[in-house]
Amino acid sequence: MAFDGNGNFVRIHNWVSDKTNGIPITSSEVDGEDNGFAAGLTLAVTRDGQGKMAAHFQPSVSATYDLGQNALQWRNLFLSGNANVGGNLAVTGAVSGFAVPQYFQKQVIQTVTNSTTTVQDTALVSPTLGQGTYQFEMMLYLSGTSPGGIRLAPTLSNSFTHSLFATNGVYTGVSNASGAINLYTGGAPAGTPIITGAISNGDWIRAEGFFSKSSNSDVFSLFWAQNTANATGTSLAPGSYMKLTQVSTSFF
Repeated sequence: MAFDGNGNFVRIHNWVSDKTNGIPITSSEVDGEDNGFAAGLTLAVTRDGQGKMAAHFQPSVSATYDLGQNALQWRNLFLSGNANVGGNLAVTGAVSGFAVPQYFQKQVIQTVTNSTTTVQDTALVSPTLGQGTYQFEMMLYLSGTSPGGIRLAPTLSNSFTHSLFATNGVYTGVSNASGAINLYTGGAPAGTPIITGAISNGDWIRAEGFFSKSSNSDVFSLFWAQNTANATGTSLAPGSYMKLTQVSTSFF
């Protein structure tokens, strides 16, 4: 028996004890001890892939150890059954076969003052996106009071073939608001006026729609600015978020 069932290697002989007790060391005993070592090594999982798992791979303590780390990652994971995840699932690339939304949320307030030139939001920015069709949803919470209003520009970073289609609606908590939104490409786009009058603290904007893109190197983000320049800044509050879901790998 090489292991005791709990992962502890068990030797057959103790040569020091045998010497003390006057027991000769014979070739058969040495062979028996070496055969035990060989049996133990045969059960080992080898680094070069020759020794493979033949049982469940379980840690000794639950929810304590990691598989890989940020600087030393495993490459691909192939499963034929279920994936039971007890924590958060972070996906930074495209997902095939099912749609996993990606969320981007503002943690600090951001203010644009006395300017109608759109700027990229500091938090509502996606990683690089591949070809495909995407659904986006933005929930924006405004902070403070400003006569400057707000204009929005959902933007793809490159001017590759793209299209915006289906319902591209805007819903707001105020009456002086637009009901549609446009998709832009490149930097500092003009933007679509959304709230053309004064903003009150607690106002909100919800924008949603679909876009399809043919390139493999775009970043999708929100650019925004005041609708009319005003010394009282327009602010997006923490908690504002963008949800982005790839619904197809095809370009329409």
